[in-house]
Amino acid sequence: MSYTVTTCVGNSPHSVAIGDLDGINGPDLAVANSGNNVSVFLNNGDGTFADCIFNQTELGARSVAMASCSNTRSSVHAASR
Repeated sequence: MSYTVTTCVGNSPHSVAIGDLDGINGPDLAVANSGNNVSVFLNNGDGTFADCIFNQTELGARSVAMASCSNTRSSVHAASR
């Protein structure tokens, strides 16, 4: 059995965070990319993820974290240094 995985992370991914960003379907992923963006992958709830969403940052993102402030969903925080 073989699998093909296609991702759309930016240049030189540095960090990954896991959390429930949209409040549905379980844990989502965020990837900090040095190419001035963070890639977000929302969980489809069936073992797959939706196409990524690029969120621009001012400087190359080096780390990413998720935190929940409302008990329903998380927010993404990125740092450049």
